[in-house]
Amino acid sequence: MLTFISKSYQIFWIVAGFLVISSIVLSNYDLTFDINVHDTYFVIHYAHLILFLSIIYAAYGVIYYVIKMLKLELLKLVRRFHMITTVLIVPLDYSIRLLIDYFTTPNWPLSDNSGLKDIITMVLIALFLFAQLVFKIDLIFALFRKYIIKT
Repeated sequence: MLTFISKSYQIFWIVAGFLVISSIVLSNYDLTFDINVHDTYFVIHYAHLILFLSIIYAAYGVIYYVIKMLKLELLKLVRRFHMITTVLIVPLDYSIRLLIDYFTTPNWPLSDNSGLKDIITMVLIALFLFAQLVFKIDLIFALFRKYIIKT
């Protein structure tokens, strides 16, 4: 478990590479994510969403690498929560979408389960954003402990 914590930047870089490859594969399919805000629909192609997430994962890999070089001490529980939540959000979303498609059948030919899938995706995005907020607060406290208290 100690190598998992000390090499967390490599995990983020591996996941970012995997997401770049999967966004290239998803660019051939017509999978979209719809967000309804008042009277406006925002339609986002899944390949673009996954490519954006890969940039975020690569950036977090750089942040964890800088944290290691600066020898900052983050709280272990918060760091594990951030890593597990951030890395597992995308596979969890894929898995839930596949399970919904497999176990539910439409009531009539023109219906689909995109509303339920979009709600689950929005909940997972909210959990993802909460993990990022908790990580940033922990990072600020780690910087405060290292540079403000010791001087």
